[in-house]
Amino acid sequence: MIVHNADGSPSGVLKDTAQDLALQYLLPPSIEVQLPYMEQISAFMASSGITSYMDAYGTESSLRLYSALSADAGNLQRVQVALKIPDELLGDPSGAYAWATGLAQQYANAGVRFGAVKVFLDGVMEYPAQTAALLAPYTDAQGAPTSNYGNLYVDNPALANLVKVFDRNGWQVHMHAIGDRAVRTGLDAIAAARRANPRGKARHTIAHLQLIDPADYARFGQLNVVPSFQLQWACDDLWTQLPTGTPPGVLYVGEERHTRLYPAKSVLDAGGRLAGGSDWPVDPLYPWNQVATAMDRIGLGGLPSTGAGGTGEPLDPDQALDRGTALNMHTKGSAYQLNQESTTGTIEIGKLADIQILDVDASVVSPQRLAVANVVRTFVGGKTTWDATSPGWKATPAKRQQVADAAARASRDVTGCSCVHPG
Repeated sequence: MIVHNADGSPSGVLKDTAQDLALQYLLPPSIEVQLPYMEQISAFMASSGITSYMDAYGTESSLRLYSALSADAGNLQRVQVALKIPDELLGDPSGAYAWATGLAQQYANAGVRFGAVKVFLDGVMEYPAQTAALLAPYTDAQGAPTSNYGNLYVDNPALANLVKVFDRNGWQVHMHAIGDRAVRTGLDAIAAARRANPRGKARHTIAHLQLIDPADYARFGQLNVVPSFQLQWACDDLWTQLPTGTPPGVLYVGEERHTRLYPAKSVLDAGGRLAGGSDWPVDPLYPWNQVATAMDRIGLGGLPSTGAGGTGEPLDPDQALDRGTALNMHTKGSAYQLNQESTTGTIEIGKLADIQILDVDASVVSPQRLAVANVVRTFVGGKTTWDATSPGWKATPAKRQQVADAAARASRDVTGCSCVHPG
């Protein structure tokens, strides 16, 4: 949607795929231009302790780039690509599967793993977009219901048919769902696939999960659906405050729903197997801030000193996770989501040595200090991909400066010793 002002003039807000109307005029850079930047990105991720990741918006152009990166030996991580299904194929499950498998065959030597596709079920909850699909309508600035329920991009029958085909063939469907209606739509589609393919074992994933209806908490465990949370968002900042007395860029969801945003603990207690993701590059890449915010529901974004509008108070503290669970969801949980828990996610004999060493002891240091932990060294398969102590190493000064700035804002506890945890 192109949003217009009351007088009919364009406001400058382009919702979701309306951005493509502008982006189509930007000429894409060549592979030769992109490649050195992609190598820098991989080095940047290594300096952040990343050993594996899912590219949750895989396209043919990105596959061409991965091919060049692989040929140049410039990739320092294990990569799985979730191919973003084109909108025109969402209602054509057989065509979508043929498209995905065709790309997998064509780019078999791209240095990535295939077996997942991506579907957007809705948009975002923040004002003024309000495109996340809700079961009850958004409220206005005074808390009264409006007629806006957000946008559901794929209807139930079409999504169910799509998931059935990929599930039958062992492919994971990775769904973007912010609002509770989108989450329920995703769960309903997976339930239909489980009924149609009772022997199916694909680890379908629903990501973001800002709002889930309590009636759906237990369905993640029952259906073996991976709930992938981005818990760096689970803090009291500009985007989660109630309308009263706050700036206009806030959620308009009412007080009751506001008390159950990012309900990770409720899903866990109901039998869900949690995984954690960054949503980078939409967000800054601070993996340990994700872990810390999962624990204290404040994180960097909830601190007043960051300028993000935070009050320093936890967001829905009853949803906070204990330290072990927060660590596990970002290691074992993410490895499980990526179907590589037999080789990564924990440090055990017989597994690949994907490890990061920190400048703090993650088992005891305060969440606020953990949020700005520095990665001293990163290993992938026992091979060093980042070494902050070596002057000759591929350094990323900007990353170190970002961490230093964040630490200066958030330093409450500077004690601790080196500790080893898998990436």
